[in-house]
Order: sequence, then C-alpha cells, then structure tokens
Amino acid sequence: MKDERVYLSHILKCIARLEEEVARGEAEFRASETVRDAVLMNLATMGEAIKRLSAETRGLGPGLPWSQITKLRDVIIHRYDRLDLHEIWDIARLDVPPFKAQVEELLQQMSARPMQAEGPETGGPGNTEG
Repeated sequence: MKDERVYLSHILKCIARLEEEVARGEAEFRASETVRDAVLMNLATMGEAIKRLSAETRGLGPGLPWSQITKLRDVIIHRYDRLDLHEIWDIARLDVPPFKAQVEELLQQMSARPMQAEGPETGGPGNTEG
C-alpha cells in the first residue's frame, strides 16, 4: 500500500502550480492556451490523485470536496470540448485556496500519526520473498 501522503503532496503541488497561473490574471488565462492547459491539467491531476486515495483517507476529511473535484477531473478529460472557461477560472481562483488549507491540515494530521508498517502480507518493504 502506497503512503497516501504522497497523493496529498501531489495535490498540494498542483495547487501551487494553479496559484502561479491564477496570479497571471484572468485576461492571461483567456488569452493563453498554455495557461489554460496548465490550469486544466493541474485540476485534472488533483482529481486523479484524489481517486487514488483510500476511502479511509478521504474519510479523515469528510468536509472536503473530494467528489466534486473527481467529477471535475472527469469533465475536463471526457468533455473537454464543452468546458465553461469562466467556471474553470472561478474554481481555480475561488475554490482552490480554501481546499489548499484543508489538504495541508489533513496532511499535517496524517504526518503526526505513526506510519502503518508494511510487511510480507502486503508485499511491502518487509517482504523478503523473492
């Protein structure tokens, strides 16, 4: 089992990249396909990282918008030709910052807990078969 803090760290890296793109402003977002692609890719990557989190980990943050972000990922990937850029901009600018604080808090909470040891039955580092 992979340490799920890795996925939370991926989410935070995506948020940092989103912050950089949002800092460029809405006019740049609308004018630059590269900026739009960066915003969309990082939102989609966040959704993919969330899909890889266990139900147990998602349960540690019951108020977080896990399902909304994974649904957004699916829209970006599968309905890319029908995206509402105004809505995407608002999500990146308004919804991501509070989510960042929640993910940081969850990651800190998980880091304070002892890691569950992996053993031979999980195929983890303690597995000496081979």
